[in-house]
Amino acid sequence: MTTKIANISVPTSFVKNPSIASPITASFTNNKNVSKIQKTALVSLLYVKDAIKVFFLDLYNSFFSWRIITKIPFFIFFYGFWTAFGAVDTIYYVALTIFVLKASKDLISSLSDRNILRKFSEYFPIKNRLDALKSILKGASFGPFLFALDRFLTKFIVKSFQFFKLKVFDENKLIYQGGFLGGFSTFYAILIYPVIKEVLFRGYIESYFSENTKSKNTSKSFLKTAIKTAVIFGIYHFSPTGGFLNIPIIIVNIALGLIYSSLNHKKNNLWASASCSIVNAFFLTANLKYLKFS
Repeated sequence: MTTKIANISVPTSFVKNPSIASPITASFTNNKNVSKIQKTALVSLLYVKDAIKVFFLDLYNSFFSWRIITKIPFFIFFYGFWTAFGAVDTIYYVALTIFVLKASKDLISSLSDRNILRKFSEYFPIKNRLDALKSILKGASFGPFLFALDRFLTKFIVKSFQFFKLKVFDENKLIYQGGFLGGFSTFYAILIYPVIKEVLFRGYIESYFSENTKSKNTSKSFLKTAIKTAVIFGIYHFSPTGGFLNIPIIIVNIALGLIYSSLNHKKNNLWASASCSIVNAFFLTANLKYLKFS
C-alpha cells in the first residue's frame, strides 16, 4: 500500500469560530431559483477560498513564533514529494494539507462550542500507568495482524483486477529516497504520523460523530460512529496517481479504521489504536523499503 504523508499540525491557539457567510452568499443560497448543484458549488468554492486563507495566514503567523517548527515537516515533504513523486502527487497532497487544516479548525471549533473538545494529553492519559501499558501492549500485539491483513487484502483485490485485465498502479515503482529525506520520512511515518492520524480520526472526528448519533443502543451507536469515521479514513488514503489501486487501498483502510476504533472501545483513550498504528506503520515501511524503482 502506498504510504503518503501530509503534515496536518493544527495549533490550538489558531482555533477560531467559522466565519459567517456574507449577505450576498446567504441570499444566493436561500434563492429557490438556484439549483442545489449551484449552491453546493458556491459553498465548496468559498470553503476552498477560506481554507487557502487559513493556511497562508497560519503560515505567516508561524514565522514570528516557535510554531514555525511545526511547519518544517511540511516544507521537507513538499520537496520530497516533488522530487520523488512528481507534480501531480505534490499538488494533491499540498491541497489535502490545506483542506485538512481548515477542516480540523472547524471541527475543533465545533467540539469546543459543545464542550467536548479534549486536550492531546487527555487522549493519552498516564495517570494510571498500568492501564496505559496494557492498552499499549494490546494495540501493539494487533499491529502485525493488521499488517498481514493489509497485505493479504490488497494483493487479493489487485489480483482480482488483473484477472479482469484492469490496469493497476504498480507499487513496486515507488521511489524511496536515501539520505536525510529518506531517514526523516521513515521516522515521521512510523512514530509521528500514526499518532497525528489517530488523534484526528479516532479522536476529533469520532467524537464529532458520536455526539451526533441519537441511537439509544450503545453498541449500535458505536458501530455507526466507527463506520462513518472509517469511511472518511479510507477515502483520506486516496492517491491521484494510484489508478484502480485506490479501490483496494480505500477498502483496506476502511477495514483498518473499524479495527482501530474497536481497540479503543470503552477505553476512552487512544493508547491501543495509536500503538497498533505505529507497529503497523513500522512493518509497512520496512516492507516497502525493499521495493525499489526500476
